Amino acid sequence: MGRSISLLTILTFSLSGLRLVHGQGMRNPPVGANALGQSGAFIAQADDPSAVVHNPAGLIQLEGNQWLVGFNQVISHTHYQGNIFSADKKFLPTILPYAFFSSDLGKEKFRFGLGISFPYGQGTKWSQETARKWNYTSPYYAGMQTADITAAACWQLAPNLSAAVALHTYSSRLAVNNLLLLPVGEVESKLRATGTSVTPAFGLLFQMPQYSFGLTYQAKFSINHTGKMRFLNLGELPAQASINFPAIAGVGFAFRPYPNWKIEFDGEWIGYATLKEIQLLVGGLSQPQSRQWHDCYTFSLGTQYQPDHRLWRLQAGLAYIQTPVPASNLEPTLPDASRLAFSLAGERKFSRTTLAASLTTSFFKKRMGQSDAPFDGQYTSQAYFLNLTCHSNF
Repeated sequence: MGRSISLLTILTFSLSGLRLVHGQGMRNPPVGANALGQSGAFIAQADDPSAVVHNPAGLIQLEGNQWLVGFNQVISHTHYQGNIFSADKKFLPTILPYAFFSSDLGKEKFRFGLGISFPYGQGTKWSQETARKWNYTSPYYAGMQTADITAAACWQLAPNLSAAVALHTYSSRLAVNNLLLLPVGEVESKLRATGTSVTPAFGLLFQMPQYSFGLTYQAKFSINHTGKMRFLNLGELPAQASINFPAIAGVGFAFRPYPNWKIEFDGEWIGYATLKEIQLLVGGLSQPQSRQWHDCYTFSLGTQYQPDHRLWRLQAGLAYIQTPVPASNLEPTLPDASRLAFSLAGERKFSRTTLAASLTTSFFKKRMGQSDAPFDGQYTSQAYFLNLTCHSNF
């Protein structure tokens, strides 16, 4: 028991954020070239099967059976500059796939949709030597993969108004690798844990020829991850980590000065204040990890132009993404920062299939830690997203 307490004391400071630097808190970038190509300004448009997660009320616009598949390729970099040394986060190739299906089921005023995506997760890795220079106070690797299987139903309530409900089923996996300095010497620990959760979501869409208005809401939820903490050559202990995920409310307004040109402004509130701490339980002993995150906002401005022949569609977007992480809890595994994101996208239609691609770059603010921890210093980050999408109508 004494050894377990010693390990937990070290883990109190070393089990940190479970996300890559390039997202907002624990969130990944939007899925689909249409949404990401407009920097997320898609709530009032939502006119492809990815509406299942962006605004399920937009499914009412889709006829027949439609598929949308694709992936986000994430490229990110973080440079750490401390008082004594500097370091760079190791490159981890990250691909986030997604797939969506929508059907009218032969009904005029009803639509059904299914989707799978990865809205939360990925991972951050530093060298083991960097973890040693931080006096073993931070993991050298921390990752979270969270899949979301979503089912949505949409009804047309009036000629210009639709409403939808959706059910999100999450499956999450944690992986955290630490180097621990114990009386017996340096020991490597590996946490592996999984968990699931379910939460509802709602959407509304009001459409007129020249403008449209959308509202979305997804309830908060919690995932209790259970698994093992393994200590190299020292055995293993049962482990649990409970993480609260935020409620999200969004609003979008789209204006069409001409039939083939759309301008949209979206805003989202993300209720990260629910993440006060991560409840960590190892070997039956509780060791809460303080987070004290705060609510934050995202604002997106996007535009779309489609020539009269409708074979091409071009998009661009600009977003301001606010971080929920206070400077007092800034850590190497989550050196999150507020940023500006700029996107460009294009698509080409071929009979019943449309191919689309988008490129997004993020401009991060530099961040300084304020916790007097060995890893306090300046973090400078960059991120790029390449998105490829195939949309089929049959």
